[in-house]
Amino acid sequence: MYPILFPGDIVYYKKKPSSKIIVDNIVVIKNNNSLSTHRVIYKNKDVFITKGDNNRLADKRIKFNNIMGVVYKIKRKNRFFYPEEQYLMQSTIYFRIIKKIINEFDFQKIEYVFLKGLPFYLHYFKNSPNNIYSDIDILVKKTSSYKIDKILTNLGFLRLSKKLKEDSIEDTYYKTITGQTVVVDIHFQPSFFITKLGNINLLFPNKLVKEFTNKLFLTKKIALIDSCRFNLLEPNYQFVYLCLHYFHHGFQTIRQINVINNFIIYALSKKLTDWNLIILIIKSYQFENFIYPVLNLLKTYYKTPLPLGLSLKLRPSKQLPVNFMKKIDIFNQKGYLDSGISKFILIFILSPRPIYIKILLFLNPKVVKLVIYSLKEKLFSFLLKKK
Repeated sequence: MYPILFPGDIVYYKKKPSSKIIVDNIVVIKNNNSLSTHRVIYKNKDVFITKGDNNRLADKRIKFNNIMGVVYKIKRKNRFFYPEEQYLMQSTIYFRIIKKIINEFDFQKIEYVFLKGLPFYLHYFKNSPNNIYSDIDILVKKTSSYKIDKILTNLGFLRLSKKLKEDSIEDTYYKTITGQTVVVDIHFQPSFFITKLGNINLLFPNKLVKEFTNKLFLTKKIALIDSCRFNLLEPNYQFVYLCLHYFHHGFQTIRQINVINNFIIYALSKKLTDWNLIILIIKSYQFENFIYPVLNLLKTYYKTPLPLGLSLKLRPSKQLPVNFMKKIDIFNQKGYLDSGISKFILIFILSPRPIYIKILLFLNPKVVKLVIYSLKEKLFSFLLKKK
């Protein structure tokens, strides 16, 4: 559960009725004669699913009777604190540095829009996330990359890559502030494919990616948060992007689909979305294959109040492989290598390109290099298990 819990911490918990235990609560679980402290990542009327913040695999499904209570206070050495304090502290640090970044962007007339992250949460959900999150994603024009690099460097950030590359589609910067690592991902196009492959025109038309990117800039909306102006995605495009980003993560990250569900519920309550426009956006950019599985997962696990017939209208033109949906595991995450392989297979299967064009991808030196690397690692892992 690091970084919210350290070895040796003492947790204090309170018994709560099942209806009062919500996703993101940290709970104490009784399993036979042992106790564990993990976070609730999913619940329905029958079971809870919990997972350690640093664990790839979720715990087994548990009944309410196995939950001893919800953690409300933590003791570390001689100091007491509440989990909410940790979340608020991280968000406060992030918000302060985000304001500095945006002030510099505005001063230098750098066009930008937040894809997701803290400003998105604060605007739509009116509070910061009740968990420790990893980064913020900002979409910018490629022509601004050197200016942005200078701005972030002057603010004390370090670049993850050794140097700026002309063909990169994102750059990651990080900085440690009072023990908290702040990560800023600068995107030059929305991240919904495997970024390490670079140009993926053989799997999806670059022309459509560029058009979609430009549309995100053209349709952006201004949100006022704590007297500060932030450029956010227009709600209809926000929904589409969140679904594409979830696909980018191989339909694995439970937290992301939970965010999509909550966003839909909020957007419906405020009448922010136009589903006919959403359908038009998805079809115009050939996103059906990537978003259709998300709609099915939302319906299966969250009973999300999507418009009637939406899935039918966005059904892929070609049938998905048998048992494709059943093989998607939204609760567990694969290791780095397996996750990369899985993502490549997903985009290869779901790509709207004809198969004879997709096959040409294997002539791409980057793909060949990744395939050879993956085979070597798999072989090495197999031989280790044999010993």
